[in-house]
Amino acid sequence: MPRSASTARPDTSQPPTTEEPFPVFTVSTILPGFLYLGPELTEEEHVQELKKLGVTRILNIAEECDDNLGLHLREKFEKYIRIPMRDTVEEDNITRGVREVCEYLDDARLHSAPTYVHCKAGKSRSVTAVMAYLIHANHWTLSRAYTFVVERRKGISPNIGFVSELMTFEEQELGTKSMGVIKSAASTPAEHDVEADAGGGGGMGMNGNYGVAVANRRQGPQRESLPPAFMGPNGDIPHLMSADGVARVGDSGQEMEIKDSSGRYRHARRAPVDENTLQPLRRVSKAGLESSVYS
Repeated sequence: MPRSASTARPDTSQPPTTEEPFPVFTVSTILPGFLYLGPELTEEEHVQELKKLGVTRILNIAEECDDNLGLHLREKFEKYIRIPMRDTVEEDNITRGVREVCEYLDDARLHSAPTYVHCKAGKSRSVTAVMAYLIHANHWTLSRAYTFVVERRKGISPNIGFVSELMTFEEQELGTKSMGVIKSAASTPAEHDVEADAGGGGGMGMNGNYGVAVANRRQGPQRESLPPAFMGPNGDIPHLMSADGVARVGDSGQEMEIKDSSGRYRHARRAPVDENTLQPLRRVSKAGLESSVYS
């Protein structure tokens, strides 16, 4: 007796995925007139919907999707590009894939060619590709790119492996330490210290306070000791205290660390001071010097 859909055992031959097998065809506008995001095209009506939006290029990110449903997408659109990726945490093709995506979308933007980016369900792989492009093209942080996309397409769920790679991609593009995806301001301060809050299926999950960072990412370097003390000419340690109760450490006119009233250190640049009076020197502009000569 064949098992029914409700009693059949799950198929374990395929790796877990965050995308639905038969998603509703919903197109999301990411950048009006240029960038659109959604699931795989499976019917002629889907083609016509994209045509009405002015789409001329298709970018397929799913390994299991191809123009094999009789729609002849390669003939109906100016370009049909396939960058195959699997929706699994173990996918090792992500970095190279998103680089190719950025190159392709740069070219599409250069030629004013509206492009539709899709995977199977429009939730994970295509979302990852679009966020990578926003980081690349606009020099945005991953958190800002994620916020931008989630405001335009609900229910997205890029898997943890993709988000980790996007953090690395962000660091390469911006040259700064990635903070992952920061929770919304509505979350409590304690929640901002939580770096992993994964949703089901290995995805990031969606709720009122969207977003998570990725587990097992190390925090930035923490101060373990005080900065070296500034020594005076006689070996003594001067204690310069401003009127606002801020102790200053460092040489005049140079980058230094400032210890505020709460005991925390921050970087600042101290104005040059008169060595006799310890008063800040007057700053004179070039225009001021020239005017004094002819006065």
